[in-house]
Amino acid sequence: MIRSRYRYQIIVDGLPNATLEKNENGDLEPNFKEGIYVGNITADGSTILYNHLDITVKIHHVTGGDEVRVVGLEVV
Repeated sequence: MIRSRYRYQIIVDGLPNATLEKNENGDLEPNFKEGIYVGNITADGSTILYNHLDITVKIHHVTGGDEVRVVGLEVV
């Protein structure tokens, strides 16, 4: 599955995830590819399985009430 670049997707309140990945400077940037890779192959051929995720659910408090809406989902 990892060699075939399989992905899975997390959906919260109908919104798909945006994956935060490090760029060449080491800074996190949003990546809006569909889904999250199951793992990766390193330069020496080792297999890495991504079995831990940091998930941030972004919300918005509706003005004039106690309603809260989910407006984003980030995964690192």
